[in-house]
Amino acid sequence: MTNDTGHGERIQAAWAGREIGVRYPRGRPHAYRFVHDLPQGGRGLGWPNLAVFLIYVGPVVFAAIDRSWPWAPIGAGGPWTAVTALYLPQVAPVVNRRLDAPTSRLPVQGRVIAVLADTGTDSEGFTSSSHPPVIAFTTHEGTAVTAYCPDGLPHHAKSYGRGVTIRCTPDDPAVLTTDL
Repeated sequence: MTNDTGHGERIQAAWAGREIGVRYPRGRPHAYRFVHDLPQGGRGLGWPNLAVFLIYVGPVVFAAIDRSWPWAPIGAGGPWTAVTALYLPQVAPVVNRRLDAPTSRLPVQGRVIAVLADTGTDSEGFTSSSHPPVIAFTTHEGTAVTAYCPDGLPHHAKSYGRGVTIRCTPDDPAVLTTDL
């Protein structure tokens, strides 16, 4: 699929009935992008936080160089420590739940239905290629899912037709792991 501004986040898994968020600028629906979290949709505080940090770091670096304060860069770590102390307790339960969920489910059988060839060239002329496999499986609830295979499948390029054992969560089949 093509558009004016890129695709946003990649859709890792799809099935009939799955809702996928799409955002686009007012009056320009051809410049759409996919989003996983539709209410947020890329309106985070990343850029404003970076601006505040740069405004804070400027005087600290100036003081460290101009006034020969060797301890001044330590002051730059204070806000990062505070943000980390506030952010990590909110994220840790979500990460733990996401890590534990696929291993607690009964496995289902899937099959590698395609191996894509993704080739790119960087600014120095170096060509890199990858071969992400695409898998298809049906959950215990009867939902047919097609997804990019997560890392861990050996010999990606030669895996077409291979059977794989998959563990996924019932409420979100996009959260999956492979049993090798």
